[in-house]
Amino acid sequence: MKKSILLTCMLAALGGCGGDNGKSITPADDHGDKGNNARYQELNNKYFYALKDKTDNPTASPLVMDIGEVPGTAVATNNPLTVERPSADETAAMQEVIRRVNALRAEQGREPVAWDDSLTAYAEVRAQELKQGFSHKRPDGSSDQDPRYVTRGYVYPNNGGNYKTPEEVVEGWKNSPGHYANIMNPEHRKVGVGYHHDPSTYSSGDSKEGYLGVANWVLVLGDGNTQSIYNLTAASPEISVDGVRQKLGGITVSGAKGKVIPLANGYQLSFRGYSDSQAYGQIEKGGTPLAYVNIGQPYLPKETDRFSATYKGKSIGDWAGVPTTADVTARVDFQANNKSMALTLDNTMLNGQPHKTLDFSDTLHWNTAHHRFEAAKDNYARFYGSYASEVGGQFKHDVENKNYQGAYGAVIQP
Repeated sequence: MKKSILLTCMLAALGGCGGDNGKSITPADDHGDKGNNARYQELNNKYFYALKDKTDNPTASPLVMDIGEVPGTAVATNNPLTVERPSADETAAMQEVIRRVNALRAEQGREPVAWDDSLTAYAEVRAQELKQGFSHKRPDGSSDQDPRYVTRGYVYPNNGGNYKTPEEVVEGWKNSPGHYANIMNPEHRKVGVGYHHDPSTYSSGDSKEGYLGVANWVLVLGDGNTQSIYNLTAASPEISVDGVRQKLGGITVSGAKGKVIPLANGYQLSFRGYSDSQAYGQIEKGGTPLAYVNIGQPYLPKETDRFSATYKGKSIGDWAGVPTTADVTARVDFQANNKSMALTLDNTMLNGQPHKTLDFSDTLHWNTAHHRFEAAKDNYARFYGSYASEVGGQFKHDVENKNYQGAYGAVIQP
């Protein structure tokens, strides 16, 4: 399981950079220039309506960094239905199995399946049980599809014995009609992978100088509602607040462009989106996006400001670890009795393929104390740029019981 860390680092640095979205709204001499109020009002009329009391410089604010959810390491538990979270090496092997399974599904136009903690825990239990007898029956004689072990939906396990690598076991399932049919079931959305290597056992023909022990693999597939009675241990953060602050303490918006910053424990931060006043990127490990970051100098409107505007831009994200991009539209209404932002993500691409199921809309409301728009489940957005010429933020949304999350930036439309 993941624990959420929401980190806001207030940094002294300030910078700017060119945009990659094909549009830049940065009139160099006009914003905040009391001596050029006529031209300034012309810009206001172009971008907003009824925007008043804007003859002074905007409220000064330091660079702000928002960091979303980060993964962690295993924490021990004595709960018999809780399974120790796989090590980093085991997780990498399991993710490689999933990648290869999704490659097979893509060949037949099937949607990808995504890692699920509950199914992974059940798969881990079954992989260890296989050393007692290689079959689809559990040690007590019950079926591995028995509804006592699955609280919702149905599971379709694939067992693989004595395969040394993810490539070998997926190839074995591909060449087995029954296993291949399970993989290709169009209803599947979730997957768990179990792996157990027993160094005390040796496969036929192997010597102790050769392959050390039998490896059992289990693939558990299910639809979007499927859950098992098992789960993985909770996680504590691998990336510390102080560690992130130390790594990113001197960063500027312009300095973030194209930057890949190594973090602790094999993580890295890769900035993927830029505009004149903000940058956003993702924390990733082994190519899998895990958390998101926004940086920039927020524009802090006055409570007496009144304006409406539409912003357009792009998002990056992931659906249960599978990368996504989408078009972003944000419609802001900043009035006396209603300060809200209607956020829409559409034309979503999942691993480069259209996936309309992930399109969604949400309404965020202004939090005066936090100087940003907010909604449930860590959805939030800030104003950036000269006189709120940009917005940027992060989103989190449940789709088919899987987490869809990411970051975005957008510029105002004339």
